[in-house]
Amino acid sequence: MTFRSILAATTATAALALAPLAPAFAQDGSADGVAPESGMEGGADIAVPDALLDSFVTAALSVSSVAEDYQVRMQAAENDTARQELATEAQEEMISAVEGTDGITVEEYVSIAEAAQTDEALNQRVMDLLAERSGAE
Repeated sequence: MTFRSILAATTATAALALAPLAPAFAQDGSADGVAPESGMEGGADIAVPDALLDSFVTAALSVSSVAEDYQVRMQAAENDTARQELATEAQEEMISAVEGTDGITVEEYVSIAEAAQTDEALNQRVMDLLAERSGAE
């Protein structure tokens, strides 16, 4: 349950924070390594190679850490202007966290995060990797 909540928070944060930027990165077509969606919605399986999924989990953990840090800071902000400035900073740091992860692009990250919300098999693969990483630490 803890891992599912981590993924839910991470994917929701990623989708909201990074999705507006994905079209800028997607001008040349689909992401490398991620099969394009077939137009079917609601759980169509997406092919994500193990190495890419591993990079996704690494990036997701970094994005989650940034989100947690900024959530605390935004709650302590004095007004909406300060919160908006912090939200912009958080978005930039999340993008940097993904870009700083080997083996994944921002577009691939957003695609996997969104797909994991509807694709149970992909979601389970992510949960398994998170559990494995949690056990190793």
